[in-house]
Amino acid sequence: MKHILYLFLLFCLPIEMEAQIKCHIEGTVINRPKSNTLVLIETNADPRIASTKYISIRDGHFVFDFSTDKVKAYDLIFKEELDEGAMWPVTFFAENGGVRFTLYPSNAQPRYIISSKNPVMNEMLAFNRRHDQVYLPKYKRLGAEMDSLDKAQKFYNEKQLAFVKRLEAASEEEKVDLYKVGERMQENGEFYTPEGKNVTSRYKELVQQETEEKINYISKHTTLFSLYLISNLVCFNPTFDKYKIASIYNKTFSRRFAGHPYINMINTGFQANALKVGNVYPNYVTNDLKGQTHHISDLIRGKIAIIDLWASWCGPCRIHSKQLIPVYEKFKNHGFTVIAIAREKGNTENMESAVKKDGYPWQQYIELNDKNQIWNRHGIGLSGGGIFLVDSDNRLLAINPDIEEVEKILEERLK
Repeated sequence: MKHILYLFLLFCLPIEMEAQIKCHIEGTVINRPKSNTLVLIETNADPRIASTKYISIRDGHFVFDFSTDKVKAYDLIFKEELDEGAMWPVTFFAENGGVRFTLYPSNAQPRYIISSKNPVMNEMLAFNRRHDQVYLPKYKRLGAEMDSLDKAQKFYNEKQLAFVKRLEAASEEEKVDLYKVGERMQENGEFYTPEGKNVTSRYKELVQQETEEKINYISKHTTLFSLYLISNLVCFNPTFDKYKIASIYNKTFSRRFAGHPYINMINTGFQANALKVGNVYPNYVTNDLKGQTHHISDLIRGKIAIIDLWASWCGPCRIHSKQLIPVYEKFKNHGFTVIAIAREKGNTENMESAVKKDGYPWQQYIELNDKNQIWNRHGIGLSGGGIFLVDSDNRLLAINPDIEEVEKILEERLK
């Protein structure tokens, strides 16, 4: 009987336990004498939170073997670039088998050469070659035209120059709100001369053309690489109309690749797309510092609430949070609360230190190692944080409002 049970378990194991992907990478580093370490991280993961691996470069060469649960995209980043915040990732797919790299300085053309016999990697390389042949020359011409206009002082207008001077004279707290103003003005084209508007308009048209070609490719290739392209469009392209790809995704990809991490990522991205003023704010779980789980709707219930997504390592987030303190004290006894959730890596020590230093008077919750995917649910997976104002019926009133906007809404609603 024991032998029968043993054989039964033995035959069941391959069904229940999926084999790990084992990937071998190696390469040569050219003309980078100061580069001694590469960082390996999943593509589009935030290195401030996500798990990373370090690869030593010795005498211009590196070799590394690693395992992963699924075939998926990874980035190689030079550590000194990551430390400086100006990184140029080299993307590849981790599959069973090897990938060979030749890496050059970030200002070289090409920056890298990749060779592999792996199927998804080869599909990616073929797609990238097509992109480089068709779009790279066009982007270069537009970039050169922008540089030429900028050198001739014909790209930006007087309004932009005045804004830069205002920004330079501002305090760190003032800069946080000014950056938002500047982003809106730039997006509306208020900073450009007529020549600058013309070239930026043609640049946006080229981006749109490239996006449409990606959608066309996805519609004809139900592959893992296409699923990766969908995840980039849905989760990391804020200007992309997600519903352009929704029918294609729902018809074929969501079923064919059920269980792959990109499916959960894309579904979360579609949910984040619905995060608009006037819509119902999503319900999700968060944890307090004792590890207890709470539904966000229960924390909001009956009050107007600020959902303050922040991090100890995010300077602008902490400036915003400190600005909220007098508003909280003014309205806390009139149906208003702040629900603060900190995004941290590994432990809560830095977060608890920041709370003590900054003096936040409200209850704190924790998003440790992106356990509950709260940032991705808000479409800010690569950001430090954000502020969301929600009414007592869980309707979203404002996204990233400044303090004046918050106070105005509270004055109107809590009279």
